Amino acid sequence: MIPKYYRCGDPSQKCPRSVTKELLKEDPKWECPCNNLNCVDFREPVSFFTVHRLWLIGAAAVVLLFLLMALIGGKDPCVPKLNDLQARFEKLERDVASLEGRPMSDGDHGAKLGRDVASLDNDAKRLVQAANQAIQNKDMGSVDRLISEANQRIESAKVLSQSLDKPESGSGVIAAEAKPLIGKLTALQQEIEEQQEIAESECPKHVGDFETIKTNVAACISKARRLTTGGAAAPPVNPSLVASVKNSITDLEAIRDRLASAPPPTPDPVKPEPPFTDADLLIGASPSIAERLVGPLAAAWTDSKVIPGPDDGWLFINGGIGKKLIVKPMSADVGFESLAAGNIALFFADRSPTAAELARFGAGFKESRSVAEVVALDALTLLAHQDNTLDTYEVGQTPSLKVAAGADGSLVRSKAEQFGLRSSVITEAFGEEAAMQDRNVLACGLYHLEGKNLRAKRLAVKASKDSFALKPSPFTIATEEYLYSYRIVAWTHSNPEQLALDLVAFITSDPGQAAVKQSGFVDLRLVIDDGRNVDPAKLAALGEAIGSKTISDSRRLSTNIRFEVNDAQLDLKAQADLERITRTAASDYPKHTVVILGFTDSSGGAAINQPLSVKRAEVVAAELRRSKVDTRSNGLGDLFPIDTNDTEAGKARNRRAEVWLVKP
Repeated sequence: MIPKYYRCGDPSQKCPRSVTKELLKEDPKWECPCNNLNCVDFREPVSFFTVHRLWLIGAAAVVLLFLLMALIGGKDPCVPKLNDLQARFEKLERDVASLEGRPMSDGDHGAKLGRDVASLDNDAKRLVQAANQAIQNKDMGSVDRLISEANQRIESAKVLSQSLDKPESGSGVIAAEAKPLIGKLTALQQEIEEQQEIAESECPKHVGDFETIKTNVAACISKARRLTTGGAAAPPVNPSLVASVKNSITDLEAIRDRLASAPPPTPDPVKPEPPFTDADLLIGASPSIAERLVGPLAAAWTDSKVIPGPDDGWLFINGGIGKKLIVKPMSADVGFESLAAGNIALFFADRSPTAAELARFGAGFKESRSVAEVVALDALTLLAHQDNTLDTYEVGQTPSLKVAAGADGSLVRSKAEQFGLRSSVITEAFGEEAAMQDRNVLACGLYHLEGKNLRAKRLAVKASKDSFALKPSPFTIATEEYLYSYRIVAWTHSNPEQLALDLVAFITSDPGQAAVKQSGFVDLRLVIDDGRNVDPAKLAALGEAIGSKTISDSRRLSTNIRFEVNDAQLDLKAQADLERITRTAASDYPKHTVVILGFTDSSGGAAINQPLSVKRAEVVAAELRRSKVDTRSNGLGDLFPIDTNDTEAGKARNRRAEVWLVKP
């Protein structure tokens, strides 16, 4: 008689076997270790296949292996060679057929070149007019934009110039492309003859098969030779087109140089000079974000414009609120020291403070929402030329390409080194520029600098052998699952100035976050993933959380709730995200149930990690329920890691909770 097995399904989880979910063999003499008199009522039968699935799968694999070996051993030596020759012939046959279908006239190509040259000439004239106006108005924003556009047009013009003597169609081109195909077909024909001689002794039954392929190759050679007959050289391009393109390149380079040497506007006489004694709010910021993020955010808050300062790079905002704001670029170590000394009221940092930097603020000062607030997210990106075959970079593997991360001391290089990528190319270029200059370079860049029209391709990053490869995107950066994401945090004193708090409050509001996105950074407003291609294990956990075997709709929010080591305490960003989750669920998805899925690192076994993941998820769910949000929870232990469990930093990223919106 086949023994029966079961699991303990006690919903109260008082029984330890209801937590570990171990398989138990039915035994009349067995007693429940938790002395639960009704334990038998919670027994969940387990199928024979579930108990013995590993043995059954192994047996099936052995049988399949023997069958495969038998099939391989039963084949004669000529079959693989026949298949290879046939496949190679079919590819060459397709190439010949493609040439046969090509037009024999170059008229369309010539007309297209004419249109492209005319368009280039019009673009050059338009840029000259726009540049003259920008220089006259001393509009430095337009000057920078036009320099970038002129460089793009110059590059396009050079590509067009190279194509003027390289026709894309016509009888001459077809004849030229047919000749190497004839050579490949002739070589294949000789190889077939050699194999046919071998087949006469080793596998005579296939001699006719070799003869058939040889006959087909001969017919294809005849077709290819007909394509070379009478093929005339492509007609030369009109010399006036060549001259027009050269003139356009000359004009574009001249106007680009004029733009680059345009004098800046006369300094505003109302701008204060250091030491900024008349500033109502003095703000420090890391150099990378002072100009591109903090300055525009302060200007948006005060409904004013940013006025650049002198050579030391400070920014002046004379606000519509009647206040004067100064944004001073400074390194993170100087910024935290200045904030602790009371020399600035607010500091925006793109890295966390060290223990020594926190100690400067005095005993008991620590990272919390009373002194710090996450205001935006950014990421280091990896770029390659579109012609490069590399699509994924796997951490821990030696890069197959040279790494370019810009100049010494630059933010890109410091971020690359922070994430373990060391530059092996001596160049000032980084990001898209470096990737387009050299096809054998892995270029480091910054997400907020790249914009939408990216010519290079972004690589996916695989954090560990067990994690998924992810590309940087607003969703993967917002959840911080993309490995090279990082936070931008606004720091204040323990007794902050009200004006500093008001600015931070604006930045974290919807209008402020819209300005964050406008600046190219990833904002904190929650967006919804469509929920397609959800892993079955996650779907099962979501269904179990809401008590339903079926789910009609499941959507994930763009945040991961994170925890401290061996604890369910929420981190800085998670506390603010709870407020955003409450608003999103109540206003946009009132008929959905919020489900929190908890995850741990790999420390400890399943008996520890599974209940810990449930505990962490329940902490988040309980907090949301206090805001009257219908929230359930479940946990998946150390499944679905997003980083390696071999380092403390990787483990910290794996300790998280996902936020889902679910309907049964």
